[in-house]
Amino acid sequence: GEMRKGDESGDDAEVPAEGGVVDAEGQPASAVDAAEARVVKLAQFQARALSHALKFPSAERISYSTCSIHALENELVIKEVLPEAVKLGYTLEAAVPAWHRRGMEGVLAPGAAHALLRADQFEDDMEGFFVAIFVRPPPPGARKA
Repeated sequence: GEMRKGDESGDDAEVPAEGGVVDAEGQPASAVDAAEARVVKLAQFQARALSHALKFPSAERISYSTCSIHALENELVIKEVLPEAVKLGYTLEAAVPAWHRRGMEGVLAPGAAHALLRADQFEDDMEGFFVAIFVRPPPPGARKA
C-alpha cells in the first residue's frame, strides 16, 4: 500500500498510510475481522489457562468467568476442556441455580448447558457475563487448609 513519512517530530519511519490491521496476505482487514481474530485469540488463551488450572493437584473447585457474550469464549471453551476435566474427576456445578439464563443449548449436552450461567447485555439489562464452576472431591491424601 501507499507509504508516508513519519510525523513532524522528525521520525522518518515509514508507516502504512491506512494504519490498519492486515491479514495473513498483507491485505487490509476489516474491523470485524480484527475483532473476530481477537476473540479467537482470547478463547485460545482462556482454554489453555483453564486447562492448566484444572491440573492443580489440590484444586477442588475452579470457577471460570468472563464478561463476554461470545459463545467462543464461553460455552466453546468449556466444551474444549470438559473431557479433560472429567478425566481429572471434575463435574460442572450449577452456578447460581436461581438465575434464569443458562448456557446456550446445542453447544454442550443439556445437563452441562444448564450448569452454566449467562447474562445477556440487552435482555437482562446488565453487562454480559458467563460463569462455569468445576468441582471434584478432595484428591486422596489432600490436606484441608
